Amino acid sequence: MEKILSKHLTYGETKERLHSTRGKKMKECREKINLSQCNCSWEPCSRKGICCECLSYHWRNRELPACLFPDDVERTYDRSLRRFIQIYKNQL
Repeated sequence: MEKILSKHLTYGETKERLHSTRGKKMKECREKINLSQCNCSWEPCSRKGICCECLSYHWRNRELPACLFPDDVERTYDRSLRRFIQIYKNQL
């Protein structure tokens, strides 16, 4: 049985939806705007500013992207779901 990662979708279903846009026309990427707001500190990252690729990459590794973490946590490169929950569990 797959773990439920959201209220409505399993990990597999979410992953499938992230990849289902392949081959379909999407709105133009706002890479420059996204890049100005990206807090990813990993310098060789080729996905900076390209949110759909970043999210897809991290979700495939059962992680979340840098932009969902405070800067001090992001710099540790622990982008796990467990770490995300530890940070925000008392803020809900």
